[in-house]
Amino acid sequence: MDYFLSIAPENTVTSFDMSTATSFVIANYAGYGLFMNYPNNGLQLPMSQKGIPLDLEYLVYKIHKNNMFLHYWTINDVDDMRKCIELGADGIITDRPDLLIQLLDEMGY
Repeated sequence: MDYFLSIAPENTVTSFDMSTATSFVIANYAGYGLFMNYPNNGLQLPMSQKGIPLDLEYLVYKIHKNNMFLHYWTINDVDDMRKCIELGADGIITDRPDLLIQLLDEMGY
């Protein structure tokens, strides 16, 4: 990853794999998140993983506090889309962009 980032354009976006993302979540719940070095720009997460909710205000806050973005995937339900938007997610990956566009319009975005 270090080599890739050294040759990539400055605006290249990178994300964690699921095991690294899990480490980020656990470290932040344990209070150690700000002491870790994260080489990536952000996280792309499901709303939950193995029964653990990842659609939490605290987690979004910690991700943004680490100057990273958060995209939730794959969100195809309008209520889940609304929750992600209200939480402050930076992006939503969906198979239903038509529903997301309609929701964003209804919400005034």
